[in-house]
Amino acid sequence: MDIVPWPVLTPLEECAFPAADERGFISYRTNAIFLKLESVLHEGRLCASRVSSAALGHPYFSSAILKRIKLKRTGDSSGDIAICDVQRAIEELGLPFWFRRINFVLYQLVYAVEEGIFICLFSFIHPVTKKSDKHYVVIDCERKIILDSSESKPIVFVGLTPKQITTRISCRSLERVWQVKVSLKRRGETKYI
Repeated sequence: MDIVPWPVLTPLEECAFPAADERGFISYRTNAIFLKLESVLHEGRLCASRVSSAALGHPYFSSAILKRIKLKRTGDSSGDIAICDVQRAIEELGLPFWFRRINFVLYQLVYAVEEGIFICLFSFIHPVTKKSDKHYVVIDCERKIILDSSESKPIVFVGLTPKQITTRISCRSLERVWQVKVSLKRRGETKYI
């Protein structure tokens, strides 16, 4: 399989009249997702907090807040932070974001969805321990790219099948998907475009 080269990304144009859902939220769009890319990508895995920062284009969450929330939820602050911990931090900090859990399959994200930023949880078999493990990535459907911690640049998925994508990011299957949304009335407080 050929690796698609790093794309020349053009900024998104402002969406003048976005339609809100029943809760008053709209799909989040930002050009800052790429400005912060190098600060959140690193060797190894992207935990939920770093994926969230990459998706929002800004590191809104301190590790102290997230560990306190995880400790309250599980009784243990060590280990990976979950998306529910990040969502609780969003609520506690009064941020205008919402990670809406949706039942999408990878096929829909690749072929049917035209806009939106999604946080995806994949499963994979760890190469050393041979045990099932989890891996978060960000999928930007408008730009057709994936942000993955094991890559130094976004992965363009135009022309790739879902099977080629899971192979490319060394994962087995998509387990959960969250759409990044922002309050229509408070989008001016964010890096929304």
